[in-house]
Amino acid sequence: MKDIFRGLVGGLAFETTIPVRSKTEDFWKFADRAFLFPAVGALLGGLFGIFAFSLSFLPRFTGAGLFLVILYLFGGIIHSDGLADFADGLAAGGSQERRYEIMKDEKTGAAGLVSLVVTNLLVFAAFVDLLSLNRSWLIFVVVVSAEIISKETMLFVTCMGTGPHEGMGETFISRTTYLGLVLGTILAGGLVYLLAGPYGLIPLGLTGLIGMVAIFLGNWVIGGVNGDIIGASGEFVRPLALIAFAALHETGLLEAPWPWL
Repeated sequence: MKDIFRGLVGGLAFETTIPVRSKTEDFWKFADRAFLFPAVGALLGGLFGIFAFSLSFLPRFTGAGLFLVILYLFGGIIHSDGLADFADGLAAGGSQERRYEIMKDEKTGAAGLVSLVVTNLLVFAAFVDLLSLNRSWLIFVVVVSAEIISKETMLFVTCMGTGPHEGMGETFISRTTYLGLVLGTILAGGLVYLLAGPYGLIPLGLTGLIGMVAIFLGNWVIGGVNGDIIGASGEFVRPLALIAFAALHETGLLEAPWPWL
């Protein structure tokens, strides 16, 4: 249990800007226990959810704009940077080696900027739709669940992908087993089920869908998966999960699965 706790601390230190006391060994405990990705998502999502609950009492567009600020303030920009780099690699021509060099370039190209704008617009629009529900507790539940799904997608890509180059991505890929994916998926499914009920598991299917697309594109662009692609999958699936939950509510499937909602 101590190693799991230290792994969670290492995961929070690596995945967020939350000021936790973390040692170098905590990072390795997290890397060796990648099934903790959904747990980190739940903790970070809980923080996002608390702010989302508070923002639900503000005008919708103001609340949605401040929600984006909260995402970057506590979630950091490491995975957004990966999304932009991946988009630049996708848009580039030439060999896989040239695309990889473009992704490593510190400068962000037009494709990277467009990917960030589109992703943030989707998050903004989805959150506006959530705020229109006028159900603060449901907003909390959806935001937490979406973050769990985001991190579960990263776990899926980490486990199922192959690392063609040395780097942070390869560090996780080489240490993530199928058992870790199974444990992480059970954890993610259990948490989402407890939060949103049985129909809340439907958006969890985005994990495999977006994960396989990310792996396919990564194999085409650079011959495998690296840290940028892992992070990009999580960033892109977040707004899709928010939209999926909003759509479920519109169909009535997400109507109060538990009495406290």
